[in-house]
Amino acid sequence: MSAAPTGAVVLPSRSDIENWPTEHLDNAAVRLRTSGNQSVTSFEQHRQNIVAPGGTTWEGDAKDAALNRVATDTAVVRRHTAVQDEAAAQVRRRCGEGTRG
Repeated sequence: MSAAPTGAVVLPSRSDIENWPTEHLDNAAVRLRTSGNQSVTSFEQHRQNIVAPGGTTWEGDAKDAALNRVATDTAVVRRHTAVQDEAAAQVRRRCGEGTRG
């Protein structure tokens, strides 16, 4: 039994590909940016909650450790958001090229 296909495979032409609809990619780009921004906002709020939980003053080693952790986590979220933003920008650039269907 061979792993190779037995029937003829018809590949789309360049014009077929250029005329494919890309709205779903545009929508994905918007979702990437939106979710990234929401993540950053959520982690910034989480940081504020640690700085002053319930509006109270929190001091000591536990606060320092928690702030260090949330700062590290927020930096990771920002890097992930930057990657999502770049992916969204790539999609927008690519979808803007050529004919769109």
